[in-house]
Amino acid sequence: MDIIYLHGIAVNCAIGVDAWEKQVTRRLVLDIDMRIDVKQAAARDSFDAVLNYSEVFARIKEMSRGSSCSLIETMAENTAQMLLGEFKIPWVRVRVRKPGALGGVSDVGVVIERSAPAGKKTARKT
Repeated sequence: MDIIYLHGIAVNCAIGVDAWEKQVTRRLVLDIDMRIDVKQAAARDSFDAVLNYSEVFARIKEMSRGSSCSLIETMAENTAQMLLGEFKIPWVRVRVRKPGALGGVSDVGVVIERSAPAGKKTARKT
């Protein structure tokens, strides 16, 4: 399988454990890797046969605006499940970074990998 990726997606959302953190927006950076077969799209040189990554980007931005998570782990899980479900991809890796969360560290974050349940239809056409 092949991978389509979107790296460095900057989103602003209220996220954190403490009450004060939920009152301000923080910048998070997401890196998304999605496994999908691009052979058909490449052979046809046709946009209608490929995953539309601008739709993926727009959906991630929309989802982050309405986020009310306490943990970046929850943000990562919610993003992975949305991508697997809405875009019918078989596998996704989601990295959520929280730059500046700790003094003396450039950024902290979490990386998760998730797969669609066995037998679930994949390879969405856009």
